[in-house]
Amino acid sequence: MTMGTLNTSPPAEPPRSDLARRLAEAQARRERALSARSRLRGSLTWDPAAAAGISPRLMTLAVAMVGVVLGTLAYDVSQGPTQSERAEAAEAVAAEEHFVQPEIEVAPPSAPDPAEAIADYYLLLRQAMFDVAWSRTTAEFQGANYPGGLPDFVSFWAGRPEIEVFASEVEWQNQEEARVVAELYDTASDRIFRNEYRLRFDSEAGLWKIVSITSA
Repeated sequence: MTMGTLNTSPPAEPPRSDLARRLAEAQARRERALSARSRLRGSLTWDPAAAAGISPRLMTLAVAMVGVVLGTLAYDVSQGPTQSERAEAAEAVAAEEHFVQPEIEVAPPSAPDPAEAIADYYLLLRQAMFDVAWSRTTAEFQGANYPGGLPDFVSFWAGRPEIEVFASEVEWQNQEEARVVAELYDTASDRIFRNEYRLRFDSEAGLWKIVSITSA
């Protein structure tokens, strides 16, 4: 039996030109892969100018203008009101300072009718309110007619007949004095007589007070 002979020689190497070609193709594939990866990374970065369809130069100019406007507003706020605003505020203050609240004149209370003072005087006597009737006379009247003061006044009128004012008329008056003529009715003697009364106005009490009584 004849045995075949084994071929133990090493395999033949490819030609060098074919090896170089393969290396060049591999290098080209690697470069294409790196270029595609770079383009993909750039597409993931958002460009506002490109998104808005504005050129980078116009976008830069717009950003600069916005910065100028914001800076101006910030300066105005920090500087307070403008000159025109300060002028308007000053005019408003000046107008307010020159505005004077008009004074409202309040009329003084009018004095009561002097004739009513005579009627009230005799009404107080009839009601035995002698101390109040005494306060309706002046110190001049009290000293001239009742030197003993209120006790003399009370003793004189306590036992007297009642007197009523039948009629009265103011002959003249001003803000301080008045003269009244009254017809009086004496209930005890059933007669009518006339007296003249001089009065003085007491501004503190707001009352006419008797200064003197004389027969008319």
